[in-house]
Amino acid sequence: AGLAYGDKRELSFMHAGWLLGGSYDFAAFAMPMKGWNSAFSFTRLDHGSFESRGANREAGAGFGASDKAVALAAGRQLGKNLSVGLGAKFIQSEIAGYGAETFAIDFGVVRSMSSLPLSFGASVRNLGPGLKYLDKRDPLPLSVSAGASLRALSVMNVVVDVKRMVFDRQTDFSIGTEYAVFGPMALRGGYGASLASGGTMLAGLSGGFGMKLGNMQLDYSFTPFGDL
Repeated sequence: AGLAYGDKRELSFMHAGWLLGGSYDFAAFAMPMKGWNSAFSFTRLDHGSFESRGANREAGAGFGASDKAVALAAGRQLGKNLSVGLGAKFIQSEIAGYGAETFAIDFGVVRSMSSLPLSFGASVRNLGPGLKYLDKRDPLPLSVSAGASLRALSVMNVVVDVKRMVFDRQTDFSIGTEYAVFGPMALRGGYGASLASGGTMLAGLSGGFGMKLGNMQLDYSFTPFGDL
């Protein structure tokens, strides 16, 4: 839904180091259009390499696993303070040479307040039939999210977010701040917590910074994974 407020072409890249030697990569291109602004994106999650074991627990050759998604999205304003968005994606997953494919739909809405520097958003992600490996089909990570953003001062933003992973029975809470310093530079900090159905709680602080260089912006963030 945030695409609706774009007024210029944008190109974005992201790389993140992941657990167990894996990595996460994302690239997207967005452009304004008459009526609906649109975007194209590519996502890849590499889970790293694993050691295989036979029926008698003897070591075998290693294997890899990865997930990829190609998505198209569009956003449109339905008035001065309301926008909606819709996305469709094709998902491909691979484990040790076995593959599975599916599709999914995302949609969301953003509402801003005309009298206050406050906006609200909500989204539903990964509506689809799930991935089927051989004769077993597993659901996609369906999630429902809601959040709010407040520009507390002319140089500070505060955001809160709640996400419910429907099939995983897990709820994530997060809060973050961004403070502009030295003009084009911003410092950021956040706190996130996940509550699973068994009562397990994972929580941690995160931090980072961003810098604007003309029409470019560079961001870096660090999130610890607790005991991991």
